[in-house]
Amino acid sequence: SPKSKRLCVFCGGDFSQPYSYAVDDPSSPNGAASISLVNDGTNWFGFLFNYNSMTIVRYDFGSSLDNTPSTYDLGNLGGVITGGVFYNDMSFVKEGNNWYGVFGLYSTTNIVMVSFGANLNNSNPSASAYSNSTGLNSLCYQDLEFDNGNSFLFIATSAGGGSILRLNYGNSITNTPNADAITLPGYSYLGDISLVKYCNHWYGFVTSY
Repeated sequence: SPKSKRLCVFCGGDFSQPYSYAVDDPSSPNGAASISLVNDGTNWFGFLFNYNSMTIVRYDFGSSLDNTPSTYDLGNLGGVITGGVFYNDMSFVKEGNNWYGVFGLYSTTNIVMVSFGANLNNSNPSASAYSNSTGLNSLCYQDLEFDNGNSFLFIATSAGGGSILRLNYGNSITNTPNADAITLPGYSYLGDISLVKYCNHWYGFVTSY
């Protein structure tokens, strides 16, 4: 039977008083780990990562997140999602007329690149995986940022070494990235990372458990 998903709504100036409502989810999520939202300029989409089934479900909201979405099961992207554990989320880039999604895989050293073409509602996007050159695994949640014309993907890792995987794609997300590890002494088992640029300085916030 459909499972319920809760949507929280924050109106302008009302972060302290959000309201939420439940929406029946016909996709019946199997261990929902994260959802990544993206707008293509007209329509909203959500991409749900299922931990247990290691699959991705796309939610089509149309022009408003207030709409009840239709769903489409993208499966494991043709077998690219592997490893047995799936604690990840997806970041999106539009280059020219084409949309791309990128994310790491928890149980491997692999990064997955998804090519949607001109439409995020592509029901059969192509996907490929490549290993990051640092050898870091246990890739968790991530943040994609742009600086001086370059794309950078930062992924928190929970392998126990307290490291952040940094991937520099240069001027195109389709390039083979330069990879290095940023180690945080005294911390281990990183779960998530978020970056913000403030007064011309970049700051990163990382969770550790």
